[in-house]
Amino acid sequence: PNDPHTWIIRAGDLIPVSFGRLQSSGSLADTHEGRHRLYYFAGSADSIRPKQGFPAYSRTGLNNPAIVDRISRAQALLTKYGPLMVEKGMLYR
Repeated sequence: PNDPHTWIIRAGDLIPVSFGRLQSSGSLADTHEGRHRLYYFAGSADSIRPKQGFPAYSRTGLNNPAIVDRISRAQALLTKYGPLMVEKGMLYR
């Protein structure tokens, strides 16, 4: 479970991300581990999804307060608006 490669949520086609998977993977937890998981999921080269301005993943990225702030903000927005995004079809349930 601590191998970042196991954190990627893959899909054959570019479909909306599952909000439930983000939650259950720990990617939305307001912890260092949660930030690391979301950072890797959205910013790694393994992700087939467009980055849309999300910071590119690096092992030392979370040492940068600006990156931590951006990821924390993304977590907060996903937590707050995730259910609405599911309703609007922007995320899967």
